[in-house]
Amino acid sequence: QNDQLKISNLQGKDQKVLKPKKEMNLVPESAILIRKGKDASFYVLQDSVYYLRMEAFSRKKYKSFYRSIFKYVQLHGEHDLVLDLRDNLGGSRSNVEKLLSYLVNEKISYTIVRPNENLKPFLIDENRKRFQLSYFFFDYKDFCKREKRADGVAFVYPIKPKKNVFSGSISVFVNGYTASSSTVTVSNLRQHSIAVIFGQQ
Repeated sequence: QNDQLKISNLQGKDQKVLKPKKEMNLVPESAILIRKGKDASFYVLQDSVYYLRMEAFSRKKYKSFYRSIFKYVQLHGEHDLVLDLRDNLGGSRSNVEKLLSYLVNEKISYTIVRPNENLKPFLIDENRKRFQLSYFFFDYKDFCKREKRADGVAFVYPIKPKKNVFSGSISVFVNGYTASSSTVTVSNLRQHSIAVIFGQQ
């Protein structure tokens, strides 16, 4: 059915789950557009609230976009920030790291663990090649960031805060389509800043 997904559990058995419903008209009508980027938009709402709508974490032109909007914040004063990650299925982790460098006021790091278990039996054929490519990507591109552990190989990614890091309050909106690298953003903001998370995943 169109409103269901078929997934396999850890025992290899198929089961059906309901698809989360996408939300409509996410941007408030009163929002004034300040900057438009690739899959990202920056607005000002009433009472000088900043609204950053991230449709995805694009691999293109995100550095200049963040540099521009946080310079705008610096010039116009720091107020409340709403970070909207609803329906954001993820994207570039480098993009996420850049955004976090403007939002977290201390040096942090996050870790991705590649477990020792063989995961191939749980993948459909079309994803097995991608799985092998991910091994190549992590082993060679991020070789200097790897740490061997009892449960697998861990890759540690440090994030250093910018000099003009945002110091106002942060609210983060999430829903059932907030996934992948978007959850890296949410978990780090929850752990390392005063961000308040609204919604369910």
